[in-house]
Amino acid sequence: MSIDDAEVALRHIEGFRTPGNSEVPTRGVAHYTSRLSVQAYTGTGGIVNAIEVFRPDSSVSVQYEGIDLFSLPASEVIALLRSRTAIEVEERGSSVTAPDLLLALWRPFAADSVSDAQGYYFQSALIAEPGYYD
Repeated sequence: MSIDDAEVALRHIEGFRTPGNSEVPTRGVAHYTSRLSVQAYTGTGGIVNAIEVFRPDSSVSVQYEGIDLFSLPASEVIALLRSRTAIEVEERGSSVTAPDLLLALWRPFAADSVSDAQGYYFQSALIAEPGYYD
């Protein structure tokens, strides 16, 4: 779909938050009252080729085939994905890609303790069209 169509679709998701007067809207980005954010990326011809979802601060569940990508510890998400498909773990566990699923997960660093929540949980999930990672 076009970025225009994607923006319309993003505005229709429950909890969409209209940018305030001091905020400069970014093309293809939507924010929600749950603190969830979604960004649509475009490729050739302005057609959306990937969508990235950023971890909310609240209890919104973002799932991929029943795996809660942001509420489960990253190590558990990695193990569940690994049991279903081949994955590539890079940057000491900060970046995880499941090429056959066209799914990528990211966190700024890998942490073993929930006290370092930004490293304990994934902070973003990106799903793309075939060929995106080539």
